[in-house]
Amino acid sequence: MPAPRRVEGPNWTMEVTGKKLSDVANMLGGLMLGRPVADKTGTTDVFTFVLEFAHDESAPGDFPPGFPSPFTATDEPGGASIFTALDKLGLKLAPDKAQKGYVVVDHIERPSEN
Repeated sequence: MPAPRRVEGPNWTMEVTGKKLSDVANMLGGLMLGRPVADKTGTTDVFTFVLEFAHDESAPGDFPPGFPSPFTATDEPGGASIFTALDKLGLKLAPDKAQKGYVVVDHIERPSEN
């Protein structure tokens, strides 16, 4: 079951309960950060915490076409950046390049007539 993710004013909020960091990385990537996130910590421990961070250029969200942003205009100041919020937990989010998966077609034949 995924961690509850929600919008709180100008911020993203994610409640993590008994999750591995690889699961947290998957939840952060995509919808919240708009790009993949990979766990390179090597730990398989489970964690419980609440992560709240600003909806800003580092966490813009990746909403489907035609889907309105859930963030409404507000005078309320945004929270810490995703980088600062993770740093407080002892984690670091850093840009990196990873190999993309691909399929190699090494042989092809026309189907036989039946």
